[in-house]
This record gives sequence, structure tokens and C-alpha cells, in this order.
Amino acid sequence: MAAAGTMVAFGPRVAKAQEPATITGRVTNEAGAPVNGVNVVVEGMKLGALTDPSGAYSIVVPAARVTNAPATVTARLIGFRPLSTTVTLSSGRGSLDFSLASAPVTLSEVVVTGAGLTSTREASGNVTNTVKSDLIAKSNEPNVVTALAAKAPNVYVSSQSGEPGASSYISIRGAKTITGTGQPLFVVDGVPIDNSTNSTTGYLGGTATSNRASDINPNDIESVEILKGAAAGAIYGSRAGQGVVLITTKSGRGTPRYSLNSTSTWDDVTHGVPLQTKFGQRRTCTTPGCRATSDSYGPALAAGTQTYDHFGEMFHTGHTYDNQLSASGGTDRQSFYLSAGRTDQNGTIIGPNNFYDRTTFLVKASQKIFNKLTIGGSANYADVRMGAIQKGSNLSGLLLGALRTPPEFNNRNYLNANGYHRSYRYPNPIGASDLTLTRGYDNPFFVVNKNPARGNVNRVFGNVNLNYDALDWLNLRYTLGGDYSTDDRLEALVPSSSSYPSGQMTRADYLNYQIDHNLLATLRHTLTESINGTLTLGQNLNSRSYRQRYSTGYTFIAPEGPFNLGNTITVTPNEYESLVHLESYFGQANLDMFDQLFLSATVRNDGNSTFAQSQRRFWYPKASAAWTFTKATDVFSRFLEYGKARVAYGQTGKEPPVYAIYSGYSFGSTNDEGWGGYLRTIQNSRGGMTSQSRLAQDKIRPERQKELEGGFDFGLLNGLGDFSVTGYNSRSTDVIFDTPRSTSSGYTSQLQNAATISNKGLELSLNLNPVTMENFAWDVGVQWSRNKNVVTSLAGVKHVDIGGAFEGTPGTVEQGYAVGVFRGYDFVRCRYGQSNMVDINGDGTPDDVNAACRTAGAPNGALYIDASGFPNADPNDRVLADPNPKWLSSVRTEFTVFKKWQISGLLDIKKGGDVWNGTKGALYNFGTHRDTEIRNTNVVFGQSYRPGPVWGPG
Repeated sequence: MAAAGTMVAFGPRVAKAQEPATITGRVTNEAGAPVNGVNVVVEGMKLGALTDPSGAYSIVVPAARVTNAPATVTARLIGFRPLSTTVTLSSGRGSLDFSLASAPVTLSEVVVTGAGLTSTREASGNVTNTVKSDLIAKSNEPNVVTALAAKAPNVYVSSQSGEPGASSYISIRGAKTITGTGQPLFVVDGVPIDNSTNSTTGYLGGTATSNRASDINPNDIESVEILKGAAAGAIYGSRAGQGVVLITTKSGRGTPRYSLNSTSTWDDVTHGVPLQTKFGQRRTCTTPGCRATSDSYGPALAAGTQTYDHFGEMFHTGHTYDNQLSASGGTDRQSFYLSAGRTDQNGTIIGPNNFYDRTTFLVKASQKIFNKLTIGGSANYADVRMGAIQKGSNLSGLLLGALRTPPEFNNRNYLNANGYHRSYRYPNPIGASDLTLTRGYDNPFFVVNKNPARGNVNRVFGNVNLNYDALDWLNLRYTLGGDYSTDDRLEALVPSSSSYPSGQMTRADYLNYQIDHNLLATLRHTLTESINGTLTLGQNLNSRSYRQRYSTGYTFIAPEGPFNLGNTITVTPNEYESLVHLESYFGQANLDMFDQLFLSATVRNDGNSTFAQSQRRFWYPKASAAWTFTKATDVFSRFLEYGKARVAYGQTGKEPPVYAIYSGYSFGSTNDEGWGGYLRTIQNSRGGMTSQSRLAQDKIRPERQKELEGGFDFGLLNGLGDFSVTGYNSRSTDVIFDTPRSTSSGYTSQLQNAATISNKGLELSLNLNPVTMENFAWDVGVQWSRNKNVVTSLAGVKHVDIGGAFEGTPGTVEQGYAVGVFRGYDFVRCRYGQSNMVDINGDGTPDDVNAACRTAGAPNGALYIDASGFPNADPNDRVLADPNPKWLSSVRTEFTVFKKWQISGLLDIKKGGDVWNGTKGALYNFGTHRDTEIRNTNVVFGQSYRPGPVWGPG
């Protein structure tokens, strides 16, 4: 397609003094709508500009470079086919408009491949998934991790909760590890950053906390590259076992631009927990100081009795206001980008303690010192303030008390006339003597108004970099980056809180500091007219420091505060520090043959302070090939614009836990691993230490991921769209987990490189432009992916618990199953494909249940009902469910109407993924779930317990 318009003459060819040349114009799509963010450059001059929201751009060519000679001007943006036009540069002003044809993926796009390296999409031997800034912006998510949901195949994102600032978890191509985090490495402008989530309490209760990548302002992001597996991330070695997320922030170019962007969103809770309103509390009480029963298995409520929506009354409409002010610009020798952002989010939970406020600043600039040397840098600052609510399996948790409340009890009156905390189990507190007595379960209105949980993060991260073209064939690049953050926390439970009736307060301070040094030397050489190559050699040094200090005070002196540890009688301190050093060397060789066959080989050598002293260094190789076969033949030209085949193999790793090679000691106190209290190491004014329960492992190795990946990329004719298919086979070896030890040794466990995990999957991606008209355009994108995760070896250990619940079915790792499957007890069922010997005839001899199921023609999973009409308990603990999704998919669509209006939507689809519904089980016990309304109805038990097939004499 040619440019829509011609170049207007710049002015007279002869002038008294040479003047600059100014090129202005507008870039639109095929429907005539303006296109924002298009990079318009004068080739060979390193001059360019970005289009503004109206599609306009302006490039100024300095007078000294106006040659009255032909020059090529190119407009380029991911998602469109690049377009070039030749003009004659002369002094004065001229206009040049572009009309870009849609091409969701083009092979000439430049993609970031890691460690400061870039490549074209055509030369990449592994799948490349780019998430553009407009897709991130349209998600309207304050957390960049949440904004990545449904943007790339086999990238699974889940949120801790719906509260403001709650952390999000990201997993790429399935679980590959058992110990520690399974999340990818995050890199911003070439520098690794922290994305940890720190909690002051256990996973069962406490409050929501943020993951640190949420400190990044999504409005400052230019693009995100997702390196999914070992075949793509080998350049990061032992830090890339779970994948890598490469974030590039915006830069300035062209005429100075100023923009103000404001967004408002509103949130509502659309689905709740169904509660019954027909039956009341089993035993109520009205006398001062009395205690009522906890359940609602009482008599039916009289007609006209007022009932309350104990779920809905805790929520209202939340809102988020996001504002961004930015300025950017640049010339061929300098560039700048400045931004200030402010996010104010009030959550859907009522009360003053449910908020997330973030203030960010970004300064990014570059300056060419002389023709061969450019210096640049960026600095990001974030101030984050957050208020959260007690949650989870927690006597002071919001919904635990709310959902267990009988339907006729009014929780809104959470204080009595004297200002004392009242709940449905303790509705009439007497006076001051009751201040430190438990309420059984806290009144939810007391929880949201009286118990603060707040955090304040201050963070600075960025880099300085040098780029030196030493010779025509040699480029040197150096980047020094840093990431420093502090997180100050307060979490308090005031007196009469059921978790700690006398009051508890925690003050915590977390510090994360990381410094990263990266040095690159790239050599370019043309072997023949059709063959050229590059060789890159690099060094990476990284140091990470972490410190947590928190103290917990018990028994308030002044019940209403202040929230100062001096206001508590007993204080227990806790402090922990860690330091990790990494020294790495790497090299990468690329070969371009005939502009269609691209070969690449990478190797990295890591030395890490977490590795065993007996083997401090490990190698991580990679090799890939890509062939654009449509350049070799015109057989496919009738329906393909391009076709590419690719294959890649690589290895990455995961560092062992810090200090795993040492046996440690603890000060202060230790618990009894059960229901008891804490045993303090200070007795009778004499101090002591306790040894940790884990024995040192002096032969620990990093986990290793090996992956083979292959696929095809197709561009459909006439820019209609693109299609990509990728298959992979990944194997994780030396996976680390705690193996049990005899307690007579003085320890209970020791880390071992003992497990093997397999991940195999398929990924499909399709982007189409089915309709392009003058005043209407339609774009649609569809993704589908599947990952099969299996633990193939566990060193003889039956299963390993990796976290569970207060009681019920814990998440486990077991050979032959996916990581995280639920294990526990169930009723007798048909279980084809596994041992199922249970005594169902009552003669004391185990029966083959599956054989009886086949005889009865019962389907797999059918519930056995005995002659009495009830199911039988299965005495065998089993794998019951799998939380991993069977497949993931997404559908994205966008309509452009009358060249100015855009309507877009995104559908995120997950098939499968079981969830243990502990809330429903508890509410059955307390008689508040709506299902318990049938308590006086005669029904078949099996059908009432769980819809589905049943079999047996009952």
C-alpha cells in the first residue's frame, strides 16, 4: 500500500541560509481512524516521532542534515504492516500522511529477548508473545500482573482477592517447582526487579498484601514480552526456570508532547454466598453476659420476622480514579519522557480501611555525547498506601463472622449503648470486665471499623546505561540498575477481638534491595553477500538483600490505642536477613543465512551463593532455528503473506532456597506445631536459641528445566490476520522439596533434589481483521492453550503437602498427578483406573467396588448408597480433585466506528480447575447456607449431597 498523499515541496531549492526541514502528517488505519503511538522515522538519520492520539506527528530535520537528496520515511507500529515512502529533503515544511494496513503480527517487528538483547520476530526460534501498551491500558487494572490475564496463551493469572491492592499470581506453562515461588522473573528496561509478596500473618487468615510488581504504573509501559520457557529464557540461567516477563517503559521521540489521561471505573460484587432466611438461632439469649449458640439450627422463624442479608450488607460500589500526566519528546541526539501518576482505589468492602493509593513518577532520558556514545537512564519512584481487612479462616475475619450469623440477628449494631463490642454469640456485654472476653466470632461491622491493617511502601528503581559504537563492527553496552524498597506495616486487633481478646498489634518493616550490573559486547560480521552473523559476549553481576523486622505486642494498655508497641504489655520481636550474590557469564551467536534461515546458540554460566560449595557453577545452553519458508517458494503465495517454521531447545534453572546449605537457629520463641502456645527461649532472665527443624543440605543443586519447543507462524494474505501454533515438552529435574527425617536426629526434614515434573502443552493464537470499511472496522483475536502437568518422580515419597486449609483437603504433590492436587477423604464412589477396595457388604472383607460398579453399569464417580439410603465413608485417603485448569482460552474483539469511537471487549475463559469450598462446608455445619433450608424435607441423601449419579441398594 502506498502512502495516502504526496510529499508537499519543502520550499525553494535555493535559499540565502540553510533552514531545517519539518515533516508533518497524520497516520490512520484502513478505516480512516487515527492511530496513536506509531513510530515515524527518517531511515538512516535516527530521527523520528510518535503519533499523538489524533494520529499527528512532526519531525524536524536539522539544517545541517538537509541535503536535498532522497530520504526514506517509514511508519511502523506492532499490529500494522510497516509502510515506507521516499521523499526529497529540502528546507521548509512539508506534509506526509500514512494509511497503515492491519497486520496483527509482522516478522519485521523488533522483540526484546533478554539481557539487553533484541531480535526481529522473524529470526526468533521460539514463540514470542508481545502484549502492547494499548491492551494493558484497556484492561483498566492498577496491577500490571492482573493486566496480563488472557493476553498470551498458557499464561495463567489469579488474584489473591478482589480487595484493592491485593496481590496477583502469574504462572507460565504450568507448575515446574514445589518449594518457593513458581512465578517468573520480572525485568524492567533490562534490570531485574522484585515481585515478592510479604505477609505478616499465615496463609489461613490475616489481610491481603500486594505483589511488588504492582508498584509499576501500567500507563508507563510501552510493551511486555513474555519468555515462556527454557527455550526462550536460557539467557537468564538459574533465574528463568519459571519464565521471564520483560517490561519496556515508554521513551520520548519527536516534537515535545504533553498528555493528561483520566480514567474512572466502578466495581460491584455481582455474586454472593446464598444464605437461608427461614430458620433462626438454635438458642438465643437476652440477659447481660449470656452466650448464645453458634448455629442456626433453631425453629422456623415466625412470619414477618425481619431478616438481614449478612453477605450483601458488607459491600457497596467501589471506585477507582486513575490520572496520568506525561511529557515526552526528543531529537536525533536526545530524548526524554516524564510522567506522574496517581491511582485512588476504594474497594467494595464498606468502612474506612479498604483502599489502595499509589503515586508514581518516572524520569527517563538519553543523550548522545558524541556520534558514537549515548548515555541514558531512568528513575521510577512509587509511594503506595494500602488499607486491608481481616479475612480467611480467622475468628476476626470479615466473612467468617458475617456468614455464620443467624438471619434474624442485626449485625449493624456492633456496639452496645456503652460502646462495647457485641456479636451474635455474645449479644449483651456487661461492661469493662467484658472488654477482654472473646465474642466467639467478631461482628463484621466491628472488623471493618475497628481493626486497622495498613501498609506504606516507598520504592525507587531504575538504571543508567551507556551505548558505545566503538567500531563499525563492535558495539559495547553497559547497564547498572538498582531496586530499593521499604514496606512499613501496621496490623492491629483491638481488645475484644476474638482472635486475641486482650488485643494484639504487629509493627513490621520489610526492606528489599537489588543491584544489577550487565556488560555486553556485540560483534557483527558479514561472511558473504547472503550470510552475516553476530556474536555477543556478556557479564552479569547481581546482588539481592532482604530484611524483615517485625514485633508483635500483646495485651493493650489503653484499649482504643494509640497503635504503638509501647501500648502493649508483652512484645515479641522477630528479625531475619538474607543476602544472595550471582556471578554470570554468557554468550550468544546468531547467523542470518539468505535472509530466510536464522540460527542462534546461547550459553550461560552461573555462580551463585545459594549453590552448594562443592559445585558453585552451572551451565545453561540454548539453540534455535527459524526458517521463513515462503521466501524459498511461491507455492503458498496464494493464501499466505508469510510462513515460518521454528524449533528451539534450552535449559534454565531455579536457585535453591537461600541458606539451605546451613543449619540455622532461632531466637525468641517457637510453637509446638499444633494448638498450643509458644515456647519462649528466654526463661528466668536467661536467653537461648532453638535449632531449626530442617537439616542443612551441603549438596544442594539448582533445579533444572529442559524444554524442546517447535511451531509455525503464518501471516494470512492481504493483512487479513495471522495464526500461530506451538507445541512444547518441558521436563524439570532436581526439583527441591523437604523430605522427612527421623526426629531422633534432632531434625524433622531435609531439602533434597529429588523430584521430576513434566509439562507438555499446545498453544494456538489467531488474530483477524474480518471487516475493514470506511467508517467501520472489526478486529478479533482468539487464543487457546492446554498444559498437561504430571509429577513423574518423587524419590519414593508417597506424597508431599504443599499447603492446605484449616482442615479438609490440603494441596499435595504426588507421583502420577499434577502439582497441587487435593488429597483427603470422601464417600465410596466408582473410581475406575485406580485401586478401590472397600468393605461395602459389611462382612469385614474389602470388596472390589469398581467391579460392582461395572456390574451395575454405574459411571465413573457415581456415589454408592447403601440399603439404609446413606453413603458410606471411604477409609482410604485419596487424590480427590485437581486445581489446575484443563485448558485456557480468551477472545478479544474491538470495533472502530466512524473513525473515532472504539468499543472493545475481552473474554477470559478457564476450563476446569477444582476449588475446595470450605465456606460451603462450614455454613452447612452452622446452618446458614441456603441448601440447609431443606432440613425438614425427606429426600434421597446422595442427590441432596451432590448432584450426580448414584448407585447401590439404597
